[in-house]
Order: sequence, then structure tokens, then C-alpha cells
Amino acid sequence: MLQNKKQRLVIVLLDLLMALLTLLISTAFTARVPYWFWPIATVIWLSVSILLQKLNYTGYRHSRSVVFMTFFVNALNFLLIYLVARWFGIDIVMSWKFIVLYIIMTVFEIVMYAVYRRLYIVEVNYYEEEKIGKYTADSFQRESDIDKDIKDGALLLFNTLQSDFPDNPTQWAERHANDFGEHTAVLTTPTMEELETLCDKGIDKVLNIAKFNDIRYINRYFIRLNEILPYKGVFAIGGVVSDVRKQTIYDTYPPVIRTIVYVFDFIWNRLFPKLVLFKKIYFAVTKGKHRVFPRSEIMGRLYSCGFEIVSEQVVNDHFFVVVQKTKPPFDDKNPSYGPLIRLRRVGKGGKAIGVYKFRTMHAYSEYLQAYIYKHNALQEGGKIADDYRVSTFGHFMRKYWLDEFPMILNILKGDMKLVGVRPLSNHYYSLYTPEMQELRIKVKPGLLPPFYVDMPKTLEEVQESERKYIEEYLKHPFRTDWHYFWAIMKTIFIKHKHSA
Repeated sequence: MLQNKKQRLVIVLLDLLMALLTLLISTAFTARVPYWFWPIATVIWLSVSILLQKLNYTGYRHSRSVVFMTFFVNALNFLLIYLVARWFGIDIVMSWKFIVLYIIMTVFEIVMYAVYRRLYIVEVNYYEEEKIGKYTADSFQRESDIDKDIKDGALLLFNTLQSDFPDNPTQWAERHANDFGEHTAVLTTPTMEELETLCDKGIDKVLNIAKFNDIRYINRYFIRLNEILPYKGVFAIGGVVSDVRKQTIYDTYPPVIRTIVYVFDFIWNRLFPKLVLFKKIYFAVTKGKHRVFPRSEIMGRLYSCGFEIVSEQVVNDHFFVVVQKTKPPFDDKNPSYGPLIRLRRVGKGGKAIGVYKFRTMHAYSEYLQAYIYKHNALQEGGKIADDYRVSTFGHFMRKYWLDEFPMILNILKGDMKLVGVRPLSNHYYSLYTPEMQELRIKVKPGLLPPFYVDMPKTLEEVQESERKYIEEYLKHPFRTDWHYFWAIMKTIFIKHKHSA
């Protein structure tokens, strides 16, 4: 049985609603079945589901058990419904339409389980944001912190690449093996085997001429390199990043054709390697080669594996980056690629809450928070300026406020309310004055922030806007939210102001 009676009731009601709707719709498939039979079929469906504990989600140890049980119980349900229909003299034909109905119903219930799992069962790692915040707190080397010989070495590398690009890595390595110092290793393949040859050789600088796009297990490669290099050891590598790849395609092909080529390239080399259903096919065909990464993902992966950026540059349509080892790798056992993410935010009373959003940033972008902030500072409205971590689709989602739509789940859970201050990360919360930090945690954050009433431009103006709202809300909660709700609707739908 489910431990929480309220949660159990919600699951049963949802299952009942989906069964009733699906069975009613199915009359279009089986026109000879009278409407009065479907309530009977719904009762059978729900009774068998409860009796066999199909809805006992907390009792399952693995998601595959839920999938198997759902398919099994639903198949049994449809068989019983068919037999009862025949007993009533109703002529139900076991056609392909009946099978389609069964599949639709089962998929609905698996989706329902996935939502329930997100809300109540799985302790999502929130991108491990709290730990990442501590991990990346000093993840920005000022120019004065980088040794002069390392900066000179990075400049020498970029100049050498500009004048002699490594079209043939082996020959390039032979020509320049001695240019970067005696403790420098120049690698020409993306394999772990070549990397292992550096063990116990006193190497403190590694330059890999092979493209990072061809490294099959890229994080594993970076982590092993971190183990081999000494503290402040240097690593340089290059490859094709997504924005340069797109520009290359658009420069190569004529209009219309270039769009088609880019779409297929995007789906194959960027989406398939990250989709559970297709990644095995992709890696079986490509052996892990030719993947295309966004620049922020490569830099984020390097940060997560214990490196910090020394210098970066695009040479001959290839993005090269020089990094330095500053800490051990971060232990993130469950990186997230999915479209729906849950982020750790500061809630009422300072409690950490998991806020649901659609992904707008590239994977591993969270590791670059401090780096990007200190490089780019803040723009109007209090967000990071020129944040290249945000994807093209992410910009669209943010512009029309679609990325925050899943916060409705937080409202249903009681973590947030409809109108209220933005839910902030620990990093942004730390930028507020102590007075505003204390005031903020007196109320729940909201989906519709007072930002859309005042449209502040600076962080100071944002805080003043929120202070005014909170003080009014604490005196007159309902009246304040009512007033702000309609003011926000006017700003969005009449003045056409959107999220940045």
C-alpha cells in the first residue's frame, strides 16, 4: 500500500479519470459497444489495478518493474473486459484498434508514474547545485593568478596553430614535440590507451591534437587525465563546437539545403548521443566519433573534472581551450540531459525546494556559474549578460516564459504560490543584502513575480521591487496578490513584456 493516503488517492483518481476518458474515446474504435458498458469496464479496470497493486508505486524498486507490471495488469484488464463484454452479448472484435487502445492506456499510466516519481519518490540531485556552489566558489582564476609561463605557453600554442594547423596530427606532433618544454606530452589520438602511457613520466603539460569530438567516454578521459597530472598541471585540446559547426554548414551549402543539412546534423550528432532510446544506436554506428558539443558543455565538463580555464580561442573553425588542474573531479553520478529539470532554490523559511523548469541551458552549464558571472557580470533585470550557456531554443523558451510553466507542479505541491518573488538559487540569493535575504524567506516564492509590474533594470531595483511587494503582502495577502496578478497580466499580454 502507498504510505501517503493523499498521494494514493490522487494516483487512483488519475487512473480512474484516464481509464474513463480512454474507454469513452474508444467507442469511436468499437462503435457496436453501448455507452452503458464503459462504466462497468472502468470499475473492472480500477478494481483489478488496486487488487494487484499496480498503483503501489512506492513498492517498486526499479522503473522497469513498473513498466512490466503496468503492461501485464493492463493486458489482464483488457482480457477481462473482453470476456465480460462477451458475457453481456456485446460483440467486441479483437482488432488492431483494441490493441491501439491498450497501448495508449498503458503509455498514459507510465507517464503518470514518471510524473509521480518526479514529485514524490526520486530525490533528484538538483544538479547537485548546493555542492557545485561550494565546488565552484573559487572556480575563477584572475589573470594575476595564472603563472606567466602558462600564459606564454597558451599564447605559443595558439600562434603555432594559427601558422601550422594540425591537419595530420602525427606529423604535426613530430614537428612541434619539443616546442612546449621537456615535460610536455603531445598526444595524437583520443584513446585512453595513449593517455595511460603518460603515467609516472613526470609530465606536467599535455597537448592532445586529436579532436575532443572523437573521445568516446569524454568525462572518463578528463577524470583520468586529472589523476595523471600534478596540481596546476596544464591540458590543451580542441575540437568542433556547435555554433562554429552551424556556421560552417551555413557557409558551405546554399539556402534551404543548408537548413535541412543542419537539422539532420543536429539530430544525429547532438540529440541522439543524449537520448536514452537512441544513444546505443548512435555509438554502435559512430564508435563515439564526430559528436558535436556546445562550447559551454565542453568547458563545463572540464570544470566538473577538476580543471579551470586558462585561455580559449577559435582557430581554423576549431575551438581550442587550455585548462589547468586545480582540484579533484566533482563526483556527479547522475548528470541530467532531459528537458524537464529540477533546480535547488531557496524557499520559505530558507528551506531548499526543488523547482521544476524546462531546460534552457546546455548540459554541464551549472559548473560555469561563477566563471560566467565574473566574466560577464549582470545585465538589466539582474540576469547574467551575454550568457552563452543558454541554448537557441532556451532563448525562445525564456522570451515567452515557457521555461517556467512546469512550476505549476510546485504550486500543486505547496512549495510555491501563483504570485510571489522569484525562486532564487543560493548564488543569486547571496547577492542580495542581508535585510532582503531575511525578508525574502518570510514568504513563498511565486510563479508570477513582481518583476513584471515594475520591470526593474538593476539588481538594486529588483530588490526594491520585491521589498515593496513583500511588505504589502505581509499586511494584506489576498488583496496584494489579486492586485499584482492583474498588473502582471497587463504587462505580459497588453504591454507584451517577456522574460529575458
